[in-house]
Amino acid sequence: VAAWETCWGMPQAKQEWFDAVAASGFKAVRIPVSWGGHLDENNVVKEPWMNRVEEVVNYALKAGLYCILNTHHEGGWLIADKANIEPIRSKFAALWTQIATRFNKYDHHLVFEGYNELLDQNGSWVEPAEGGYEAVNILAQTFVDAVRATGGNNLHRNLIVNTYSGGGSATRLANLVLPQDKIPGHLMVEVHNYTPAAFSNLDNSITDDTPEEELPLWTKDFEKMLKDELDILIEYSNRQSVPVIIGECGAYERIQEAERAKYAEFISTYARENANISIFFWGHLIDRNSCKELYPIFIDGFLKGL
Repeated sequence: VAAWETCWGMPQAKQEWFDAVAASGFKAVRIPVSWGGHLDENNVVKEPWMNRVEEVVNYALKAGLYCILNTHHEGGWLIADKANIEPIRSKFAALWTQIATRFNKYDHHLVFEGYNELLDQNGSWVEPAEGGYEAVNILAQTFVDAVRATGGNNLHRNLIVNTYSGGGSATRLANLVLPQDKIPGHLMVEVHNYTPAAFSNLDNSITDDTPEEELPLWTKDFEKMLKDELDILIEYSNRQSVPVIIGECGAYERIQEAERAKYAEFISTYARENANISIFFWGHLIDRNSCKELYPIFIDGFLKGL
């Protein structure tokens, strides 16, 4: 369990870190969990892993945070492959039935996110293979149905479904069919946004050798690029009357903190002022060992949208 939890180079989670997150002013955390490597031959989650997941979820809730729990990096078995959807769907339903049953008695501070960045059988980040969008919609409905079928608090738990690949374009949103639900008003849609790519370094334009004077600044051009994409989410959220979560965004840590803070303030305030949109940052803001703030200026900018 410890080896799996630390395989990305971070230490094991601890209560003190979640307490520090709450003390800094954040209201929620997203806990990414890989489950596929902890399923037995009958697709039953092994107890040590389930126990550890629940322990970490309890850290977040004890700190007074909302907690998003998902399936994340599932090792190639959870894909948007329409031609082979039935075995995928069956395994996915079995997994979420177990997760939902285990956390059935938890209150609304725990939110379930069905899947992370679903890709097709080719691993395409652009347009999926034929049937890719349909496969996402089948799995989104499967997730909602599996959770609701466990009853109890899961009948009205808030649930999150993601677009294909987590993309936030008009095409991705148009091809997402919101699942049918037994009760209204308890679904959310998630996308990820790393725009501008030159600022998040999604385009790998910044290297360890890039001189400090060549690192990007937060410019009006960058702001417009991000605004155009946020406007798509704002229009969608308002038209569909559905909350939208930007479950991941980023600003490269080598960039000056004051410049990153400008980005943080813009993405959080612009989104919140115009629609029911919440933002989650993907990256290191509070040290996982010392539990101290790494970038207090950035954090202050990001929290202005709360």
